[in-house]
Amino acid sequence: MSINHCMVDGISAMEFIKSWAETARGMPLITKPVLDRSILRSRQPPKIDFPFGQYAPVVTSNLSNISNPFQGEQILKKCFLFDSNKFVILKNMAMKDGTLTAFVWRARSKALQMNPDQTTQLLFMVDVRSKLNPPLPKGYFSNEIVISTCLGRSGELIKNPLSFAVEEVQNGIKMVNEEFVRSWIDCFEEMRAKDVPLLSHFIVSSWIRLPTECADFGWGELT
Repeated sequence: MSINHCMVDGISAMEFIKSWAETARGMPLITKPVLDRSILRSRQPPKIDFPFGQYAPVVTSNLSNISNPFQGEQILKKCFLFDSNKFVILKNMAMKDGTLTAFVWRARSKALQMNPDQTTQLLFMVDVRSKLNPPLPKGYFSNEIVISTCLGRSGELIKNPLSFAVEEVQNGIKMVNEEFVRSWIDCFEEMRAKDVPLLSHFIVSSWIRLPTECADFGWGELT
């Protein structure tokens, strides 16, 4: 199975699989889908009230020649397991949500040996289901995320404690409210045809909240 993010986000995709599994077991749908796309339609004309500034993808200079180290080199793919013990260590360093995201952002900047003056931008997804007034209806089947960002210099990320990067991530999350979401939708309509080179950008997508255990087609839930 594959999905297109232009249609749905991860949570909506898992709701679809859950409903599919309920149908396969001959059960009524617990959550009926809401397909009204007009709820998240851009305004006409667009009305970008939110001063995005650093909270939208921007063109950054390439002081560190970031793409050069990857030319002609084999890219290795590795998975790093953060178990409960490692999460406790990270939490003790910052004690806030977004600690792992901030940790990886900071570690990447250090691993790439970025110029201390290199601007690096972290982009991460924020679920907007509860950010709107009224909130999106339960079962709304769509792409219900926006991108928020943090912008900083590599040198500041590395020399400061982890709590510095965590605070930046927290600020990016707090900025997402009704005004942000509506303005972001309108801004996206104007930006969709523009190509923003992501030279020093780092994109993070978390699956932690995805209910992957909900799919039971009759032979038990996924484990």
